Amino acid sequence: MLKSVIGISLAASSLLALDEISVVEQLSCKTFTINDQLAGIYKYVNPTAEDWALYMPQANYLLMHQTGKNTLAGGAEVIPANDFTSITSTSPIVFGEYTGDNARAGVLSNATMKIDDSLAGIYNQFDPVNKVWFLYMPQNDYLLVHETGKTKVADGALVVDIASNFDKVEVDAASGSIKFIAKGGCGVLSTETLPSSITGAMTLTKDKLWLMDGLVVVESGATLTIEPGTTIAGYDGTGEQTSYMIVDKGAKIIADGTETEPIIFTSTKAAIDGEAPAVGQWGGLTIIGNAANDQVNPYEVNDAFVAGTTDAEDNSGILRHVKILNSGITMEVDKEINGLSMVGVGSGTVVENITVDLSDDDGIELWGGTVNLTNVNITRCTDDYFDIDDGFSGTVKNLNITTTTGNAAVEMSGTTHATFDGFNIVQNGSAKEGGIYFKGDGIGGHFMNGTIADNVNDTYGAFYSMSGDKTSDKVDAANTSFANVTIEGTSTGDRFTGTSAATLEGIFDTGIENTK
Repeated sequence: MLKSVIGISLAASSLLALDEISVVEQLSCKTFTINDQLAGIYKYVNPTAEDWALYMPQANYLLMHQTGKNTLAGGAEVIPANDFTSITSTSPIVFGEYTGDNARAGVLSNATMKIDDSLAGIYNQFDPVNKVWFLYMPQNDYLLVHETGKTKVADGALVVDIASNFDKVEVDAASGSIKFIAKGGCGVLSTETLPSSITGAMTLTKDKLWLMDGLVVVESGATLTIEPGTTIAGYDGTGEQTSYMIVDKGAKIIADGTETEPIIFTSTKAAIDGEAPAVGQWGGLTIIGNAANDQVNPYEVNDAFVAGTTDAEDNSGILRHVKILNSGITMEVDKEINGLSMVGVGSGTVVENITVDLSDDDGIELWGGTVNLTNVNITRCTDDYFDIDDGFSGTVKNLNITTTTGNAAVEMSGTTHATFDGFNIVQNGSAKEGGIYFKGDGIGGHFMNGTIADNVNDTYGAFYSMSGDKTSDKVDAANTSFANVTIEGTSTGDRFTGTSAATLEGIFDTGIENTK
């Protein structure tokens, strides 16, 4: 029932890709009322006929519709407000006597609507620029977010998990207002700036906002522990003024968040200044390990940091339930900080439930190493979303990527043979390089239990390949396989493109239970 909610078209639809991170950031610690412009009360007014009513006081707009019939063409009706002797514009909404002849509207005669009624809630256009709306129903603890005209989950609407994203939602039925209380509350946290060099043991607690002003290095032998629910924010800057963190080889970071209290790396612009989240507002997080190989060079951003090659099972700590937001800065040509960078990181390191959103380079990049990653979600990057180089040989499980800008969803270079077990790549937009990009010679990979939805009509397709001389077929066919992989989507172009297109498609076609 609840998923057939209203979706009127008061303005042209935008092309914004909704995601839970940006929605939560925009709603946290803000109060919304039914008297906001383009806001109102939405109520299930007639269970027998499955009729709903939406009244927006500021627009003097009353819409009636049946469940699932929420457009005028589908049977919804706009009711003239002057068919009632009066309608109050404050909470609760009180309707006077109905004088018209619409049976649907008749049920509102001398009735009231308030946001804490059963199956009632507030409907609000909280992002006018992108025409984004939310519907919150307190009695059901239900929050739906959608763009104008895209009211169904299948079309892009988002059901936001209240419990995971907010401490609570305050409802004041008397005034007709609601306030979304962010995790950790809405009070102003005291701040503390991290030292440029962390030695020994240091713990970051969630009762403070921790700041990075320039490069912060967790030195060899040190352990940085970060409590669940803690936020670390970096200042913006360029060159030596860039704020970013490096966990050096021999050091550990223990960032062990939870689903309800994730650890967040973000920018001071978003966390303190109140600016909209955007790419490139600070640097990123880099981990250096002892599980490199002879392909791996010093860290490209700062060549003072060199991975070791002594221990494939090296342990650099824990990253679990960590969100890296608004990151990525170009230090100079060919020296870009990604959201999360890992250089020669070993398999003893735990990397699980990672979110990277809004990176002004790659979301995640790995040079060599054996670390395994599980439950990775990457959105809105300007370059590659997931990039592996220089012989990375770990396993990536449950990788979820939605491209709207940038280049490849997955890029692979160097003599690399990683395993991808469980992946969902949705190509809704990219500049080049396709879904999975075999970049150069000697590259293979094992891909299983995944889907690529290729929705971009370009020349790159789901799998794109390019040899070093740009003419020959030098994919490592002996170390490439596909099993239970589906290629779908609206693209009408070739699914396999580039110098090794025929070889890769042949391996795909002879693989186990693949479809295209």
